[in-house]
Amino acid sequence: MLSSIFFVSGDPAVAKATVNHLLTQRGFTLRYSDPATGLAERGSKGATIAVGAFSGKSQHLRVRLSFRPDPYGNTAVSLASDTTGIAAGLIGVGRANEAYSELFGAIRATFAMAGVLLGEQVS
Repeated sequence: MLSSIFFVSGDPAVAKATVNHLLTQRGFTLRYSDPATGLAERGSKGATIAVGAFSGKSQHLRVRLSFRPDPYGNTAVSLASDTTGIAAGLIGVGRANEAYSELFGAIRATFAMAGVLLGEQVS
């Protein structure tokens, strides 16, 4: 599983809106269990199992999200893959890892271009 914590300056609501926008553009549906914790999901698990490696861009992916303020007015944005891609076979695992890396990279680049990225912790 891939995960990143982005440390950004500013309000958690702005960071959340930025991430939500990027995820929605990439076909993810967002559900929040509370204002700071959610799940982004794309594709159908059943369809991914049924067509395996042929699922392509419709491959089922999930990303766990959280947005936590710190006492200094900054925000920790945590993203973690929540699926391995194994439902689409070995090719699906590789494709899922590429999709997560591209997604996390796009979020990193967006925060960096906005001048708010303070750092990142990758695991």
